[in-house]
Amino acid sequence: MVHYMPWFQTPSISGYWGWHWTMNHFNPDKIDLTGRHEIASHYCPLTGPYDSQDKDILEYQVLLMKISGIDGVLVDWYGNENYNDYNAQEILKQLKEEK
Repeated sequence: MVHYMPWFQTPSISGYWGWHWTMNHFNPDKIDLTGRHEIASHYCPLTGPYDSQDKDILEYQVLLMKISGIDGVLVDWYGNENYNDYNAQEILKQLKEEK
């Protein structure tokens, strides 16, 4: 099983840097000498900061899950709003397509 959090946004897909990359403190547009974006994470994805609605990234992530032997995904969502608000629907669609 893998824990998946579908709430990341980037300007190229969503039109803005989402809070989970910035946490109102970091600026992902700033890139250091190693090419790492300034994001609210100790680790930077090899693909760079991504958007949870980017269909290419979703396909890539699901394929990585499959070749890694992962056969279950726990999509993180909490709150009192419809889960579609956090892009959960996009990863669920991709998981269905990659059976």
